[in-house]
This record gives sequence, structure tokens and C-alpha cells, in this order.
Amino acid sequence: MKNIIYLSVKTAPKVRIFNDLDKNDISSFLLHAFRHNDDYNLSDSAIEKFWNMYAYQMAEYNKIVSVAVGVISDNDSEKLNIKDYTNHDEFIILKSISNILKKVDSMGLSLCGYNIKNFDILQLYKKFIKYDIEMPQCLKLYNIKPWESNIIDIVDLWRNGQYSKAVYFEDILSFFGFDVSDHIYNEDISSYYYDNNLIDIAKSNILTINYYHQILSKII
Repeated sequence: MKNIIYLSVKTAPKVRIFNDLDKNDISSFLLHAFRHNDDYNLSDSAIEKFWNMYAYQMAEYNKIVSVAVGVISDNDSEKLNIKDYTNHDEFIILKSISNILKKVDSMGLSLCGYNIKNFDILQLYKKFIKYDIEMPQCLKLYNIKPWESNIIDIVDLWRNGQYSKAVYFEDILSFFGFDVSDHIYNEDISSYYYDNNLIDIAKSNILTINYYHQILSKII
């Protein structure tokens, strides 16, 4: 467990209301929406709903609002040290965690999270490119064989080799009976963010890191 860094990235749509996008983003997102809907006469409300459902998941249309990392204490194997980086400016967040991710490379550590390969790492990878920040090697998953990767994905562990069904994080939390009273669903981060409630987002992201550690401790 001491060679693991837990990682959780939280995102929100780059604007709260779809029509607040600039013209180029509106055009490209509409094209994306039409490609994923049979109805080419999408109403304004349907497009707004599509925006709220999917924009936060896409690096092209979202902003990173919080990143939390956790490591086991050197002095106490039972203690988890957690640090969150929550800010309105995603560039500040990225610069803050870049040195941590470089330590993952230099110390041969493993990154652990839920759906970390398909979401957290992909989000960071694209944002590092966007802001021309030096890319940590641990975010480069292309041309890497599965057994060469230092990524521990809770989704893969929970599936146990079976890939026929989706794995939802909240189902795992329910399975173990974890207290989720302060947990914020990813799709709800936007409303908290645009209501200027960064404190609750930070608390929830710290809680997420604790969940990861508890889940991993039970599985391996």
C-alpha cells in the first residue's frame, strides 16, 4: 500500500448554461449531440439536458475543479495523508499536482482510482497538453502493454475479468455499507461548483480518496 498514490479528479462543464459557450464550442458540441441522438430536431431543453449529462465528462468541454491525492504515511501504515487541490482555475490545479505526478515516475509508484484509466488520467493528460505543461510519464498510457502499466483501476479489480456489465462507484459504496451522506455524485459536481460551493467539493473529493483506500484494502 505504501507504493500507491490514490488519485481523484472532479470536473464541471466549462460553463453552466450551454448557450453561454462561444460560437465554436456551440457548433462542435451540437455536432457531438446530433451524432449521439436519432432525433435531429433536438429542442433547446434537450440540448441543455445533453450538455448537463455529458459535458463534465469531456475534457474538450469541461474544467477540472478539484484533484485529490492520498498516500500512506511513512510513519504510520494505518494513516492516509490526503491533499486536495480545489480551485476555479484549472491551470493552478494542474501546476500544483505536476510535481506529485513526477514523483510517481521517479519513485516507481502506482496510481489508483476508480475508472482512473478512462477518466482521471485521460482528463489530466488532455489538460496538460492544452496548457503546454510538461507531461508526466505516468499519464502516457499509449503504446504501453497492460502488464507494463503502474495503474490500479478499481473498476478492473471489481470486475474480476468480467466485462459484460457496467460498474458504478455508488454500487460498490453501497455493497460495503459506507457512509455516503457527504458524497457528491459526479453529475452533481456542476451544481455545487456553480453555486460557488468549492468547500463541499473538496470535502467530497477527500472522502473519495478514503473510499478508494478502504475498497482497495478489502480487495487485495
